[in-house]
Amino acid sequence: MLLSTLLVPLTATLAASAALDMQAAPANISDAIAQVSHEAETFGKVLTDWNGMLLTTLPIVTSSARLYHSLQKGTRAAEASKPLTEDEALAMAADAQTLSQTVNKTLEAVIAVKPKFDRLWLSGVILGAMEIERKEAVEFIDAVVDKVPEGFRPLAKRIVQGMLDGFEKTIAAYRP
Repeated sequence: MLLSTLLVPLTATLAASAALDMQAAPANISDAIAQVSHEAETFGKVLTDWNGMLLTTLPIVTSSARLYHSLQKGTRAAEASKPLTEDEALAMAADAQTLSQTVNKTLEAVIAVKPKFDRLWLSGVILGAMEIERKEAVEFIDAVVDKVPEGFRPLAKRIVQGMLDGFEKTIAAYRP
């Protein structure tokens, strides 16, 4: 029974992942930030609206997979982008701040629904998913910060530090 409980979300994630690979890649860093922010906000809403029933976890799996893919595609877009000018970096700072706030709100939603996942014995699966998404978020952040002019990198890192701290808090909440 426990094995089937774990296999259903995993299979759904893999199927959603394959379908999502056909999404268009963001054209630039700004589009990547907007896409990740949108997917994070959507994931948070799906979690907030979830009724706690096992059969209704598919939207969570799908939304999580979409967020994961947006992080991957955002990383590729950032890596392929040319270095940002100072003006571009300053213009993007507000978007990065919004992204950080959106992700933190979503991570708070992940923490808030932990009792529901506990009842379904899925907290370990969510812990693994959060660790994977944190890794992707770090890769995305690093790729973006690498394109920021050297003098602005400390500021860029401060802007996103709250998001990284939010991941740590969420992962700590799910650790046994």
